[in-house]
Amino acid sequence: MSNLFFVKIKNTCLGFFISCLFIGAGFLSCQKKDSLVVNTVYPVSVSVPGMSDEDLIVPVKHRLEKNHIVMSEQSQHAYVVKIDLQQKTDIAPSLKTAHDTWQLTLLFVPMKQWTQSALPQMQGVGFINVLEALPSAAQIEQMAQMAIDEIQQQVRLLKKASEKAVQQALHDPSPRIKEFALRLIVAKHFYNLVPLLCTQLNQEEDVSMMLKMIGVLVQLKDKRAVTPLIELAQKKDPIFVTQLIFAIASIGGTEAEAYLDTVSHGHPNEDIQRSAHQALQELLHKKQPIN
Repeated sequence: MSNLFFVKIKNTCLGFFISCLFIGAGFLSCQKKDSLVVNTVYPVSVSVPGMSDEDLIVPVKHRLEKNHIVMSEQSQHAYVVKIDLQQKTDIAPSLKTAHDTWQLTLLFVPMKQWTQSALPQMQGVGFINVLEALPSAAQIEQMAQMAIDEIQQQVRLLKKASEKAVQQALHDPSPRIKEFALRLIVAKHFYNLVPLLCTQLNQEEDVSMMLKMIGVLVQLKDKRAVTPLIELAQKKDPIFVTQLIFAIASIGGTEAEAYLDTVSHGHPNEDIQRSAHQALQELLHKKQPIN
């Protein structure tokens, strides 16, 4: 079981590493361009009954143009915009009745010819409650505008690329903006933000976001993160503790070794003991000089 969790935390870190490579490569490219360029727009989700692809594409394109996003099929240095429209049924607590929530996601993906120098992939989400069976063109534009606002916020954040801007973005209510800020921390080596990130990690409630934060700390390998991760492990369930153990081992250091040694011998959960032992052995193996 521990190997499975180790793979999960490694995959989290690898995903951040690849994303951050794109951020670093695209930083200068972003600074040189004042506007985004879009080559193609198309829906990726299964067609919504009663709605054609054009019913989605036309209002989204209109909203892109209203935001001065250039549409150019000739440009190879451009994004492909993928549209995903999903319907979700929620219960409105105030009304105690079911209502339909439509969520529109815009995924900006650099074209293949531009992947070595482009901005990273960016995602924006918009949503709206509708009384009708299907959202109207105006409502699709409204959702698209919300998604574009998030995309443009990510572009501005990348252009500034300052610790202060990233620090503010870490408190943004949108998980897309938060995740983009996390990736930028690694790409720009903002080590001064490690204490703040550790504080937020202990306050974060969303497990997925916590894993992303841990992935950033592992990528930075800043020893100041070890103590907060150990403190966090005291509050979490065994499954999450296992992931923290391998994260602590990946960062390494004297404190990490001491913690793993203690847990491997004295933790009441045998699975956690085995995970700590495995993580410690792998950490010590990495320290051995290569002949």
